[in-house]
Amino acid sequence: MENPIILATILERELTTFRPPAGEIESVKVIQQDDGKWILRLGIGWKNGLEFDVCLYDKRIIKQYSSVLSAVRHVCETYDYSGRIILFPNKGQVIK
Repeated sequence: MENPIILATILERELTTFRPPAGEIESVKVIQQDDGKWILRLGIGWKNGLEFDVCLYDKRIIKQYSSVLSAVRHVCETYDYSGRIILFPNKGQVIK
C-alpha cells in the first residue's frame, strides 16, 4: 500500500482547545504507512463530515504514531471519541 493521499489536514488544537462546543468527530480511520507508522484520518462533523489527516498541535506536519495502540488510545482519550475505529494496515508490515 502506498502512502495514503492527504486529503486535507487539521491541526490537533482544532480538535481540542479550539473545538466547537457541539463539535463531533464522526469517523476515525487509523492508517498504517509504508514505514510502519500510523496516522489518523478523522471525519469532522463541524466541517461537513469531510475527512482530515491530523497534524501536530501547531504545525502542518502529519502526526505519526509508532503503534496502533498509541493512535487508538490518543483518539479515544484526547478527543473523547467512543465510536467505531477502522484500521487500515499496510500489507507486508507488522502491526504493533
